Amino acid sequence: MTKLDLGDNFNTSNVTEMGAMFSGTGQKAMTSLNLGSNFNTLRVTNMNYMFNHCGYTAMTSLDLGDKFDTSNVTSMSYMFIRCGYTAMTTLDLGPNFTKIADQNTNFITNCGKSGAIIYAPESIYKDITSFKLNSGDTSTASGAISVDTGRTITPIYKPEWTKVSSAIDETNETLSVTV
Repeated sequence: MTKLDLGDNFNTSNVTEMGAMFSGTGQKAMTSLNLGSNFNTLRVTNMNYMFNHCGYTAMTSLDLGDKFDTSNVTSMSYMFIRCGYTAMTTLDLGPNFTKIADQNTNFITNCGKSGAIIYAPESIYKDITSFKLNSGDTSTASGAISVDTGRTITPIYKPEWTKVSSAIDETNETLSVTV
């Protein structure tokens, strides 16, 4: 298999179990995986081994899209282990990959080749080489997951901000905005 396109008819909105779903898919020849417009993970709790060895030697990028929601996932162990290991240069987790589950052994070990960039929401970004596990304090090692040497994380999905109020102080010529 050189590519997999799930299209518009692959509706996963009621699925709760996606463990090993794409494990080993196109391991030696797959160059692309398109999850399609109806790949929805809102109800999923298990993503263990989901992309394990997927596109191992030929896949150059993977974009999870905007419906890849991880808010209810409890287990992500080995989720991306060796996904696109020898060719992948970009992994885009999408704007709704907002939580890394507590069960996360080897979550992203050897994902992508050296030099790969992982695009992630700010909610899971700690620094250029680490994901944070929760929105709390991540100053300790147990609060973060490092990516392998040579790979970096870039936060591109910023949280939505809503303006609460604004005021103009004409005397001091200043504008105050509360978000």
